[in-house]
Amino acid sequence: MYVTTNFVIISDTNGLTPSGYGEFRNPIPTAHVLIHAGNMTPANSEETLTLEIFKKQIKWIVKAQMELKILVAGEKDTFWTGDGEEDEKIWKYLNSEELKESGICLLNNESKQYHLRNGAVFSVQAVTISKSTTPLTPRELSEDPRIIISHCPTSLQHSNPLDDQIMKKYLSQAKPRLNVCNHRPMTWGAQVITWPVNDTDSEIEVQKPRPIQVKQQIKEEKNTGEKFVDLRVFGKSLLKNETMMVNACVCPEEDNEEEKKVKPVMLISLDCKYREVVEFVGVGLMESSTKWGKWED
Repeated sequence: MYVTTNFVIISDTNGLTPSGYGEFRNPIPTAHVLIHAGNMTPANSEETLTLEIFKKQIKWIVKAQMELKILVAGEKDTFWTGDGEEDEKIWKYLNSEELKESGICLLNNESKQYHLRNGAVFSVQAVTISKSTTPLTPRELSEDPRIIISHCPTSLQHSNPLDDQIMKKYLSQAKPRLNVCNHRPMTWGAQVITWPVNDTDSEIEVQKPRPIQVKQQIKEEKNTGEKFVDLRVFGKSLLKNETMMVNACVCPEEDNEEEKKVKPVMLISLDCKYREVVEFVGVGLMESSTKWGKWED
């Protein structure tokens, strides 16, 4: 038995917060889960990132009406790797009971399984810039749909993730239903990859990715004012050997002026396995949580 679960996908807000107008706006679309794939804060800012500034930058996430909000680090989120006084304050705040109660869950190079109030069960793995920058070993994620968030170390940043043989092998082994990328692996947008049924570690051939015309999927709800890229039908129609790769970069730093424009968030639906909720306490993190080690070549 399966249950449809909605995910708001976003990355690279770079300190920007949603306004009442424009592409990145309030209200954020209604969903069960929010995934922020890194770069919450701006880089090379003349203003020192303090705890108070950071609180203002993520207040919209804290207030968002979603059961679960998964955050991973990007290379600009120095509080994840730094050891300064303000970095420590921000790190402590991110791990506070206040934020946990709001549904925020940090993923730091690890895999976790979640069980939501609607009965949905799914696995999420993060491959991130973090306090532990050692690359990871691909392992099987036990609950389908599998979601991999890859705001990757520099060695894995390519124009296309499939051009990197390590990343290609990693994704082909896990065959996630959804791969949330940062701005470097590919430009803003979404595409579907079909994996071969019988692949080998030595040679992995995949069909040419099928791009989704995301600009044609931008939707604006007149009653609520919500604006987002509507990928719900694409997520629900994915086959078991297909992966949707999504780059939901809100504030891309590209040379092309068109690509520099602020973008709306993306909304995706996935059919998750249903498991009855007998008793619910807080965010539905299941007991299984696995830290990952080094890459296996």
